[in-house]
Amino acid sequence: MGVTLAILQARSEMNLKARVRRVTSRTVHSAGTIIDGQPVSVESMPPAYWVELIEEDGHYFLYRLTESGDFAGDTWHETLQAAKAQAKSEYEIQESDWKPGIHIWDHDAIAKGPELKGTVQDVPDTARRPDETNLEWVLRMLLKHLQALAAEPDTMLLAYPPNVAAVDELVHDFTHYLECSKGVIEERLVTDDYLDRAHLVDNKITELSNRHDPKLWTADALRTRQEWAEIRRLAKDALAAMGYELEPPPRGSM
Repeated sequence: MGVTLAILQARSEMNLKARVRRVTSRTVHSAGTIIDGQPVSVESMPPAYWVELIEEDGHYFLYRLTESGDFAGDTWHETLQAAKAQAKSEYEIQESDWKPGIHIWDHDAIAKGPELKGTVQDVPDTARRPDETNLEWVLRMLLKHLQALAAEPDTMLLAYPPNVAAVDELVHDFTHYLECSKGVIEERLVTDDYLDRAHLVDNKITELSNRHDPKLWTADALRTRQEWAEIRRLAKDALAAMGYELEPPPRGSM
């Protein structure tokens, strides 16, 4: 491709993703070349595992990706309906399968570390990105905190500064962004059940809070208590239901 997928995502107006249900083989994608003015197939593209639907200038690109994220072909479509119809024909993808395609971690920004503003250090890649709508930013923050809840305890703790009460802050912020994320349902950007598994995580956290036991909110409890192991499992389930693999938070990202 002349333009990489990452660049298209950065300037796109819409980004949706869906997991392939079944490869129907109704369409075959090949890499090729031009010989004597005619396209000639050189090799077949690998099978798709995910598809991403990206809007640019009022038209739509349907990208195919392998399980490891490698490029597996793309097609151009005049309308959103046409792009979704192609995905349904090739991979049996249904309307309810489409999820917002949000890229959670900007690893380059995080690697640079926090930006000092006066006496305050901003957490890197926490502010709204230039290409994000407000709802996309809220969803990214929710997904970021779900990833932290799903991560192994020491990975989660290293994502926060050492002087921060990481467990308390994580739980507080997750609950806040889950509440703010209701807008994605109200705006009909996703189906009504999009946040159901995330609410199961919140329910489990509320159960812990209602026990009023400070010992449950320590780093040691995070590592050893079965309640937190259950929260990690529920958070992984929520991410999967929302269309995301486990991507643990990088060090210093929270």
